[in-house]
Amino acid sequence: MNPLSAIYGSAVAARNALEHECSLDDELALLIVHGVLHLLGWDHALDEEAERMEARERQLLARHYRAGE
Repeated sequence: MNPLSAIYGSAVAARNALEHECSLDDELALLIVHGVLHLLGWDHALDEEAERMEARERQLLARHYRAGE
């Protein structure tokens, strides 16, 4: 088991990974980035905020998660 799954909960992360059709590692990376953005004050209550936050998540994941692949 990936040690990061303990932070979020392996069952929830695994279920999300299935729904998002990605690996558990990919889901955990997204959840970490998503959580950090919330800690920095980002939100997604409104559609415009959600679009902006999702775009930032994609940017950060592309730059820092498996960027060399």
